[in-house]
Amino acid sequence: MTKSFALVCMLSAAGWLHAAPTAIANAVDNRSTLFNADEELSAVTASRGVEGYLSFLADNAALLTGDQPVLIGKKAIRQYAQNLFSPPGQSMVWTPLRAEVASSGDLGYTWGTYESKSAAGKPAARHGKYSSIWKRQTGGEWQVVTTILTSDSGADASSGSGQGIGSGQGIGSGQGIGSGQGIGAGQGLEDEETPIEVVIV
Repeated sequence: MTKSFALVCMLSAAGWLHAAPTAIANAVDNRSTLFNADEELSAVTASRGVEGYLSFLADNAALLTGDQPVLIGKKAIRQYAQNLFSPPGQSMVWTPLRAEVASSGDLGYTWGTYESKSAAGKPAARHGKYSSIWKRQTGGEWQVVTTILTSDSGADASSGSGQGIGSGQGIGSGQGIGSGQGIGAGQGLEDEETPIEVVIV
């Protein structure tokens, strides 16, 4: 009985040691995929404007700002976002700083900063921070389901006094989904100088 129990323990430990690196590798891969999706959102938004931004949103996505009721659905978000791309030729540049993904691999969030640029590529008045919740779809692609916005300049509202695309009120605000522990993306243990991390829950 004792030998059998010891053998079971040894086999269980061996299985855990084998599974742990795989789980970490999967988490880092999921984090990288989500981070890249946010970077792609920035590139597509800069080139295609409002419609490019909306292409990354789920149909029932929600947008939370400080100057508007909660906006739900692409139609409502389109009306608000069009004001952020005026005058014509102005673009929005997103800079994700962190991406974190739940251990299930189908839910995560990103946060970072944004700024608007004029048609000549010069910084415009709008700038702030954002946090977006993403959900992985059945086909493997990520879609934004919720974005929380805030403005650094106080000049980013559709009415001229509210919010831009961005938020400093990120979900968890730098915390993992259910955990504050993280592994640095592709860099082994978390580097204090690197603001990007993966959280395994």
